[in-house]
Amino acid sequence: ILYMLHKGFGHKILLGLDTTKDRLFSYGGNVGLDYILKTFIPLLLDMGVDNGKIYEMTVLNCRKALEFRMGESV
Repeated sequence: ILYMLHKGFGHKILLGLDTTKDRLFSYGGNVGLDYILKTFIPLLLDMGVDNGKIYEMTVLNCRKALEFRMGESV
């Protein structure tokens, strides 16, 4: 992610969590659905990623990816 941000692709990055029930806290695992918020984003901040880029990856890019416009073909 740092490399992609450095190369100017921050506007294309979406963050997501793909896990199995065996890995989830609620099933005795070591990852919770809050992993991105509580662990990964603080790690990005510690590595020097600014809040603006994090907002872009977690809000703005998601908004663009999920946007639906009436009357437009996909």
